[in-house]
Amino acid sequence: SHHAFVRVKAGDLVGWGEGTEIPMFTGGTSSTMAEIIRSQFAPLMIGLTIDQAFQIFHKTVMGHPHNPGAKLGLEMALYDLLGKARGCPLSELLGRRRIDKVRLCYHIGAVSLDEAVMQAKEAIGSGFRTLKLKADGNIPKDVERIFAVMDILPSDALLRVDANQGWENFRKAGEALHELAWERRLEYIEQPVSRDHTEDMRRLSDQFGIPIFADESVLGPEEAMHLVESNLVDGLCIKVAKCGSLSQAVLIANMASMRRIPVTPVSAFATSLGTSAELQMLSVMPFLSSAAELCHYMLSEDPGQPRLPFAPLIAVPEVVGIGAEPVGRKFQE
Repeated sequence: SHHAFVRVKAGDLVGWGEGTEIPMFTGGTSSTMAEIIRSQFAPLMIGLTIDQAFQIFHKTVMGHPHNPGAKLGLEMALYDLLGKARGCPLSELLGRRRIDKVRLCYHIGAVSLDEAVMQAKEAIGSGFRTLKLKADGNIPKDVERIFAVMDILPSDALLRVDANQGWENFRKAGEALHELAWERRLEYIEQPVSRDHTEDMRRLSDQFGIPIFADESVLGPEEAMHLVESNLVDGLCIKVAKCGSLSQAVLIANMASMRRIPVTPVSAFATSLGTSAELQMLSVMPFLSSAAELCHYMLSEDPGQPRLPFAPLIAVPEVVGIGAEPVGRKFQE
């Protein structure tokens, strides 16, 4: 993952934000995020009040094509600044806080069967009750690994499977779901088919009795609205790194909740700075799945302070603004 840290100032107040992009999914890098912010976004806001800057952000910056990471980093920094100016947490600026603690999901990659079972046992032993297993597109092996992990789950645990579009279409995905049909230990299958095969997701859910969540088919509110209004999915995975905005992510969650469709907030490997903002964000979402997917613990280096824990249940901190910032010499220049 690529990161860009954004600092905005108003008088003595400083707001911090973090943009993240995964080039193979969103096309951006740390360099492209930094360049678009410096050359195109920042000049629009210099000398403005915080409220004026937000108006420019929503009217002009969000209308700019592409660059979701740059938009996210800037919006996050503005929200942090506004929270500090008003003396309130980020969550209060995004909506009404609905929960004070968040359940987290434990990730297991597309590893061997034995490794997947070992990691699942470790997760269960640590108290996690929602596990996520990555599929790799090999249907027989994927099904074998799924059953192996499900067989060791306690009665109060759930497994979700991320196919990452690897089961491609209704026919191929149907081969897997035929084996897994009506399995109650499966919370859902995430994006089993290619992102354009949206109608296949409803057919799979109806025929095999397993909830289907969209991920790659959701970029922003427009795609989410289509999926929700057309009743094509049973849930949505929301990544702020794709929609480029905390407020847009909340909008997607609110739209989904009107149809009683749950959402799973998914972090694109943000540091404790970005993840702290996402934690505040998801606390105002009205209808969540069993657990959020926050991935800060997977980073080899995390300059965000204070560092968020990785545990089955973490508290939404009572802070002003985001309540976190990057620490290190390069952030003080």
